[in-house]
Amino acid sequence: MGIEVNFKGKVALVTGASSGLGARFATVLAQAGATVVLAARRTERLKELRAEIEAAGGAARMVQRATPGLRTPMAALGRVAPATSAA
Repeated sequence: MGIEVNFKGKVALVTGASSGLGARFATVLAQAGATVVLAARRTERLKELRAEIEAAGGAARMVQRATPGLRTPMAALGRVAPATSAA
């Protein structure tokens, strides 16, 4: 018995998305229809996860968490918001 949710048209920011629970949350949110913004320091793993999500029919963008000027998760979201509105 699972819970069905629909996040179509929503944007979800997942920090720590390069591994563990963050990667799992990102995958589940994408499966539920959200455009997922993946944030973490390890960009290689983010690229892999983005490719996995997109191959499964989901939408994902990525931001490197250690990017200068991105001191908060909301700053990261603001940086990719224009790209997600076109998706």
